Amino acid sequence: MKLEEKIAEFERRHIFGRSLTAYLSRNRIKVVRVEQGLQGRWSLFTVLPEPTAEMFDIDRELLFLVTDYEAVEPRILNDLQSQMRKNARVEDEIAVLISRDTNARRLVRMRAGEAAILTVEGQNLPGEVPDFRVIVSEMLESVDHFNVTTPITSPSAFFGRQRDISSVRRFLAQGQHVGIFGLRKAGKSSLLNRVSVLERERGSIVVNLDLNEYFGTPRRFRAGIVRSLSEELTKSKIIVPKMRSLRSHGRDDFINEYWMSDLDSLLNVIPASRNVIIVIDEIDSALPSRILSRAEADEEVGLLRALSQLRAFIQKRQSRGQIPPVILSAGVDPSLFERASVRGITNPLFQFSALKFIEPMDREELQDMIRTLGKRTGLKFRSHEVIDELMEEYGGHPLLTRQACSYVHRHRPGGVVPYQVQKSDVQKAFAAKGPGSPLEHARAIPESFAEWFPQESMLLSERWSNLQFDPMETSGLEHAISYGLLHDNGSVRMRALTRTT
Repeated sequence: MKLEEKIAEFERRHIFGRSLTAYLSRNRIKVVRVEQGLQGRWSLFTVLPEPTAEMFDIDRELLFLVTDYEAVEPRILNDLQSQMRKNARVEDEIAVLISRDTNARRLVRMRAGEAAILTVEGQNLPGEVPDFRVIVSEMLESVDHFNVTTPITSPSAFFGRQRDISSVRRFLAQGQHVGIFGLRKAGKSSLLNRVSVLERERGSIVVNLDLNEYFGTPRRFRAGIVRSLSEELTKSKIIVPKMRSLRSHGRDDFINEYWMSDLDSLLNVIPASRNVIIVIDEIDSALPSRILSRAEADEEVGLLRALSQLRAFIQKRQSRGQIPPVILSAGVDPSLFERASVRGITNPLFQFSALKFIEPMDREELQDMIRTLGKRTGLKFRSHEVIDELMEEYGGHPLLTRQACSYVHRHRPGGVVPYQVQKSDVQKAFAAKGPGSPLEHARAIPESFAEWFPQESMLLSERWSNLQFDPMETSGLEHAISYGLLHDNGSVRMRALTRTT
């Protein structure tokens, strides 16, 4: 069918067809392809007029997803972003969603950090909708894509870490347990989420647990592993055997007695061709000194005992020639796998897992993140000098860098979209003080590091305070280097940390 015929069919069959094509024509936006999708959706692939395309750095086809939904659900946005990623001819940072939903814009704002989705209420087309350049400018300026402090789950919001991802997946493919460790807010949980998605796409069965949810309740952790694995098998259309531990009505003795036999039964029905990965975030919560509830000594080591039982279970399956699950974990303190003893008792998890230290981003990764999020926010970080300043100040730490860029976004001149970010803009962000400022976020790093590594923290304070020291002497600073606070040669990596002392 010719393009003209497809456009005519769209105009005839969709309630917003004629009004949308009239709006596009008014804005000199050319439709180059039309595709009819499921559930009444239509995809219009367009080319913007050159001045508009140059203004917003849109050099590929811009996708308009046209629906007549009264309420836009999150899965629609997921489908739209997937469509953007999979089509090399389509702009993958910005798209337009047409619907009836007057709350669609609020939903999009809740997903800051992901691809920028411009929402248009179809019932207002064509006359009541401002010119396209106006709605793009308003939408980009209204959403702060930099200020995202929770773990990232969407592929479009994840940046860099390709070497880390490849390294971790190689460990997993070899059946090697691996623990990811690094500074708080360095992207550990986001990396776990990304690896989990990629492994599911490969066909692995992946179970995700956060150990913080099980403080003082090892019974719930044991049951949580069994329940989560059974749910994943159900999603994979694998028949789940009866689980005695899940029919215990909360009785500790039932769960403690049957959870490993139930886990064994679940693993036995999984095809040998599919890997099983148990992902445990905040793994260092199992360290007795990290447990919040310290009423009883037995409670303090409960999670450690549960993990020890899991290790014994894995070793037993290996001895029987059965494929065991692989453990992928993350935390701040690697002592769980580094130290031979914990609080004077033998550590059952010593050297159980390979260690992977996650460093801050390198310059290329940082630049890609800044410029991509800037494009989604109507900020242009074209100057290499600006990128260099951010790299020097925060050493590639993703959250601190994003917070500085968020400050620039919040203090930009009103109505200037796109805005060319200058060196002076980021320097103002560096100097800003008070709650929520980039400096306050930076202060949390040495405080957290001192909690986990007090002896190294004292040595670091000397360097941050510009006291006399041998810059090549790195003895006793192994974690500070592994975590990216110092360069390999012992020099300070994050200039911002010298401002916090």
